[in-house]
Amino acid sequence: MTKFHPKYIAFLGKIAYKTFSEKKQISWGLQSEEFCGSKVWVLPNPSGLNRGFSLEDLVHSYQDLYLEIQKK
Repeated sequence: MTKFHPKYIAFLGKIAYKTFSEKKQISWGLQSEEFCGSKVWVLPNPSGLNRGFSLEDLVHSYQDLYLEIQKK
């Protein structure tokens, strides 16, 4: 992160971000805190094993990140 300085970091799944951040409660989408100067997003994992989200839900979640990136 410190070498490439990305503008955004996306975690695929809340468990991945919980493990990283040690936070107990996490919402989907843009997080309030940054990491190494990068905005943090938590997105649903697009794996076919993730049956908790419909294709429409996945598209909406990823579209939110895409639209944020396009603002710049």
